Amino acid sequence: MVYYVSSFLNKMKQKIINPYRNGYNHSYKNKDCPFCNEKILKRQAIPDLENNHWHILVNYYPYLDGNIMIVSKRHLLNISSLTAEEWGSLQNMIKQTQKTSHKNFQN
Repeated sequence: MVYYVSSFLNKMKQKIINPYRNGYNHSYKNKDCPFCNEKILKRQAIPDLENNHWHILVNYYPYLDGNIMIVSKRHLLNISSLTAEEWGSLQNMIKQTQKTSHKNFQN
């Protein structure tokens, strides 16, 4: 059982630390947050789905088809910094993007 767990964790690490992602991860050499970078936002954002608090971004290196990122428009260091309004808005955003994804990825 220990070997199985260890093997599983090694496989997960390989997926999380994928060398093919290095070019993307280091494409912004400055110290700016990649999610605050206008160039990245312009290239990856889905404006039709965003709201006052959240950007919806296409993930260029998705783990699964339809993988998107919901990113706060306010720079945060920790999710616990979200206001009650932002939490409610996030919940609505998740529901909205889920509906859109289901429409686009139905068989």
